[in-house]
Amino acid sequence: MIKGDLQLIFSLSIIYVAAIGDFLHGLEASGLHDLSRVTSVASFFVSRVETLVDKMLEKIGTPDALKRQGKVSTIPDQGLQAFVDHGTVGRTIDRG
Repeated sequence: MIKGDLQLIFSLSIIYVAAIGDFLHGLEASGLHDLSRVTSVASFFVSRVETLVDKMLEKIGTPDALKRQGKVSTIPDQGLQAFVDHGTVGRTIDRG
C-alpha cells in the first residue's frame, strides 16, 4: 500500500497545480498498476479562500461589499444540514 499526504495547499493557482502534478508523477513513478492500493489525502485550507474573498470585497470598497467581509460561507446550508442529519464525527486514521 502506498500512502500519500498532501497538505498545506494555500493557493488555487500555481501551487495547487504543481502539487497535484507532483502527486500524479509520484503515482506514475511507483509502477503500481492497482491504484486501489493507494490511499491519500489532500488538504486545502478554505480559510485562504475566505481571506481572498475578504480582500476582494475590501478592494471593491462599496458599503455593500464591506458589510459582507467575514461572512463568506464555505459550506452551503444544505451541505451542513446533510452532515448534521447523516454525518459522523470520529477518528478515522486507525481504520484500514
